[in-house]
Amino acid sequence: QHLRKQAVEYNQEKKYKQLANLFTVAIKQFPNNPSFHCNRSYAFQKMEYYGKALDDANRAIAINGLHKRAYHRRAAAYVGLGMIVNALEDLEKLMKLCPNSKKIKCKYLHCQNSLNRCMFESMVTDNMSEHEVEHLFNYKTISVHDSYKGPRLRTEKLNSSFLATLTKYFQKGGVLHRKYVYKILFEVEVLLKTVPALVPIKVGGTDQALIICGDIHGQYYDLIHILDHNGFPSNKLKYLFNGNFIGKGSFCVEVAILLFAYKLTFPDKFFLNRGHHETLAMTKLFGFEKEVSIKYSPTMFQIFTRIFQWLPLAHCVNNKVLVLHGGLFSEDGVTLEHIRDLKRDLEPPQGDQKIADMLWSDPQKETGKQINLRGMGGILFGPDVTENFLKRNGLIYIIRSHELILQGIAEHHNGKCITVFSAPNYCDTYENKGSYIMLTGKDLVFSHAVVESQSRPNIPAMHYADSIHRILS
Repeated sequence: QHLRKQAVEYNQEKKYKQLANLFTVAIKQFPNNPSFHCNRSYAFQKMEYYGKALDDANRAIAINGLHKRAYHRRAAAYVGLGMIVNALEDLEKLMKLCPNSKKIKCKYLHCQNSLNRCMFESMVTDNMSEHEVEHLFNYKTISVHDSYKGPRLRTEKLNSSFLATLTKYFQKGGVLHRKYVYKILFEVEVLLKTVPALVPIKVGGTDQALIICGDIHGQYYDLIHILDHNGFPSNKLKYLFNGNFIGKGSFCVEVAILLFAYKLTFPDKFFLNRGHHETLAMTKLFGFEKEVSIKYSPTMFQIFTRIFQWLPLAHCVNNKVLVLHGGLFSEDGVTLEHIRDLKRDLEPPQGDQKIADMLWSDPQKETGKQINLRGMGGILFGPDVTENFLKRNGLIYIIRSHELILQGIAEHHNGKCITVFSAPNYCDTYENKGSYIMLTGKDLVFSHAVVESQSRPNIPAMHYADSIHRILS
């Protein structure tokens, strides 16, 4: 009775880590209770640890092959991993176990429709070459009607005046005309194709600084707070956004467009890394595809996807600090040269395993390496792995993002691995702080600042996450 009461309390307060820990203790006492494994699977799913959620659901089914909730939990984990066919198989089993349940049948039909849609879109995309896409929208020929009241680009190149106007327009809920969006997207793709997978950043005298921001997750008003507070990039100030600038927020399109516009305006002072949410599976699962299609078009989503593939995977500051989204490598002996030479215009798990590691790996307290049960790739790497990597490459520490940190910033591995997360009150749910890092001068003096959650004007927040993801959660 006490366990049930505590579990309900943690769930209502969205304290999913404590909920998982609660059932970990219960499982140690009663390892053959399938319900405890199902409940922990639910908690892991809420924390986006889909591999762990799948593992617990499998354990529950192994204990009791007729446990209905176990199949539901496994189907939900499969959806989180993008394995819709597997989810359908479990929902079919559920329908046999519960033949009169209209709710389960509804979930099955949603899942089936999503699979059919994905197959159709994949067929259309595969049959459309880059040449066709680029000629499909020659943005210079698109006219802008007099009724359009948003920002207009009256010069060939973007400038700070346009950025300021665009920022305020998005802040009021405006939608930038598609002509200007296509211009930004096509030009930023051309620019990103000219940079390597590993980009060097130079921070000079004592009056120069680099701001490093972690996950933004489509929280537009928190993004512009950081930019407004610190000002435009300049000879004394540079920015690096470390991936996951899109995610679960309602304004991912606006965040991506604004960051790309900044990159075009300040190409040598404004930098972007790829995060795991800038991959095709995540953009489909968490709603970016739907958001782009509603605000603009499905073809524009395809262009966004191509651009995400060309984002750099890491930046190295003064040859001393490596900044990447996830973490270190399953392969031993990786050097900066290996990273620099990576072919990156692809979708993980295609291509080199190093890419998946850089997007999905996480630090752990234990030494060595373990499989990362988030389920999408990468490893868990210990302090010895970090120390060896730093020594091999002449680095002093790494900065990464990729996971929710309640204080916005955390040190691991004796300060040699630092996590920064810049989305305060993530998803209007977690009441966490956000932070960003500032490295100053050639010696890279370290400091950090807290990002306070910003109030949003009276603009409705839309939820674009895939319907089956919401239904099965």
